[in-house]
Amino acid sequence: MTQVLWPRLLEYVVPAQYTGTLKPLCRCLRELAEKKQQEGEEAASLDYGGPVKLPTPQGLLARLLVVASSPYAGEGHGCAALQLLQALHQNIHAAVGETWVVKIPSLVQYIEGNTENSLDHARWEHMLLQFLRTSLAMIDDSAWSSQISLELNQQMASYTSPSHEKSFLYKALGTSLAVCQDLGHVKSQLHKFLTTTDYMDVPETQGVISILAFSAESHLDLTLNALQEFGAAMSKVKISGFISRLKDYHQGKRGKTRSTLMLTYSNVAVHAPKDQLLSRVEADITGNILLHYRASCQVLGITVANKDVYLKLTLIHNVMEISCAILETRGSQEFEFSYKLELLGYMLVSD
Repeated sequence: MTQVLWPRLLEYVVPAQYTGTLKPLCRCLRELAEKKQQEGEEAASLDYGGPVKLPTPQGLLARLLVVASSPYAGEGHGCAALQLLQALHQNIHAAVGETWVVKIPSLVQYIEGNTENSLDHARWEHMLLQFLRTSLAMIDDSAWSSQISLELNQQMASYTSPSHEKSFLYKALGTSLAVCQDLGHVKSQLHKFLTTTDYMDVPETQGVISILAFSAESHLDLTLNALQEFGAAMSKVKISGFISRLKDYHQGKRGKTRSTLMLTYSNVAVHAPKDQLLSRVEADITGNILLHYRASCQVLGITVANKDVYLKLTLIHNVMEISCAILETRGSQEFEFSYKLELLGYMLVSD
């Protein structure tokens, strides 16, 4: 029976339509994996040349982490997913074994020590993303990291929008890009998401913000360049006539895009390495936020813009995030923020 079930049951781990059976499936596979490991390393290895269409190691890691991001969903399959991940460490990558033996039990213990109501979801999400980042750093393979970013993107279609799982997928994708050292791949992925996102769809815009913000943790220059190039390309598109410009703005074809870019810049400031932020926060972050803000004001007309609540709230949110990010840097006490008065002026004007 072991020979029949291993590794055939792995076919049912990744497809989202089998989520309802995931908890017993993970337990069965964990027991099978542990039994095969007792038979030896070769017996436990997956045969990707065999008749069974196996999920890739990156696909398994992506799927099981997403399942764990909502640990109490369904019958509470978060612990089972993490325990299966630990049992499959040899088949995921040889470099993660020792670390996962320590890290995964502590993650499981955190779930078991809480309930759905008591769990700090923000902290739990942070723990999982740090686990992913540490794992990819230990694997230290740009091709492997590139592939998991593609797997994470591919699995997004399996989840409804909005959903906690899809939100986590965006953040995990940004984290995988942050670790990836193939800068060509990172650049192409950032460009793809910036150009294909539906900026009228709020979950999608929140997703692209997450991807770029988390990417900036390691690739600040590349992320800022991608944002600036996209913003510059968008500004070249001409729309004639005030009525058409006003209609276009309120329908979101430009206004929502600019607002998203403004929010992305301030999120990048929050995630940027603290030792690099102060040198980039004015010209490359705040300057571009104001560029998009002024462009929106020009389309609407100043009086109309002042009454656009969403635009004003976006700018206020930008200022709050950037200010908090600056305060967390070592040189914040000596830093002179040259845009301070201009930002205050825009926020305080009422007509």
